[in-house]
Amino acid sequence: MRQLPNAISFARLLSMPLIVFLLLSHRMVFAFWVFVIASLSDAIDGYLARKFNISSPLGLYLDPLADKVLLIAVFLVLGYQKQASLFLVGAVVVRDILIFSAVFYLRKRVGETLGSPILMSKIHTLLQMTFVTFVIGGSAFELSIPQEFLTVLSYSIMGTTFFSSIEYIRIGWALMKKS
Repeated sequence: MRQLPNAISFARLLSMPLIVFLLLSHRMVFAFWVFVIASLSDAIDGYLARKFNISSPLGLYLDPLADKVLLIAVFLVLGYQKQASLFLVGAVVVRDILIFSAVFYLRKRVGETLGSPILMSKIHTLLQMTFVTFVIGGSAFELSIPQEFLTVLSYSIMGTTFFSSIEYIRIGWALMKKS
C-alpha cells in the first residue's frame, strides 16, 4: 500500500507514449479515455498519499514529473496537429522545463528544492488537463466545443503560466539568497 501512489504516478508517466501514439494515429476516442484516466490518476495518487500519510521522497518528484511529461508531450502533439496555438504550447513547455531545471539546480547548488507545488501550479495543471480533455474529446466524439470556451481556457492557462512562474522565481531566489 505504501508504494501505491508512486505506482499510479509511474503508470501515468508510462501512459504518455500510448497517448501520443493514439493522438498521432488519430485514434481519438482511445486517446480521450486514456488521457482522462491518466488525469484522474493525478488526483487519486495525491489523495491516497495524503489520506494514508504515505508520501515518499520519490513521490515528491515522480508525481509532478509524470504530470509534466504527459502534458508537455500532449501539448506538443496538439500544437503539431494545430489543435492548440504554438504560443500556448511554447509557454507551457518553456515554463515546465524552466521549473524542472530550477528544481535540479537548486537541489545541487543549495541542497533544497522549490518544495511542494504551489496552489497556482495545481490550478495550472487542472486547467491544462481540462483544455486537453475538451480538445481531444471534441475530436473524439465530433463535438463542437465553442472556440470562445477554448480561448478562455487558453488565456487562463497563460495567466497561471505567468503567475506560477513568478511565484517559483520568487521562491527559488529566496532559497538561493538563503544559502
